[in-house]
Amino acid sequence: MAKIVIIDDEPAMVEVIVTLCREKGHQVFPFNSAPKAIEQLDSIAPQVLIADIKMETMTGFDVLRHVREHHRQTAVILITAYGTVETAVEAMKMGAYDYVTKPFKIDELQLTVQRGARLPGGAAGERLSAQRAEEPLQIRKHHRH
Repeated sequence: MAKIVIIDDEPAMVEVIVTLCREKGHQVFPFNSAPKAIEQLDSIAPQVLIADIKMETMTGFDVLRHVREHHRQTAVILITAYGTVETAVEAMKMGAYDYVTKPFKIDELQLTVQRGARLPGGAAGERLSAQRAEEPLQIRKHHRH
């Protein structure tokens, strides 16, 4: 399956996402620190990176910027508890593969990860952003039942 990097400064959230990804057979690399994760990206070469937007040292947007510059083949999924239409639009303009609000439905996050993992290498975020630009913008609210 896919190599997935998970970055969130909330250890409980990292644990939840790690479990969800491992259930689908993915190889998971969890981090509570964005700078530490960035240092490891070259050696990991992940297909998917999941990052929280609001973190102490670096934001998810900082991580996304770095990945778009240095690891263009990686699909970036941003997650946040503070979702707004403006934030979602900014994420997509910057080349994020997807944007998920907390709390999220487990199956929906797994499906988003599966789709991101299946993208062929090479500017995954760019292609998706261009494809999505042709579609109406849909902001999905994810709620846990």
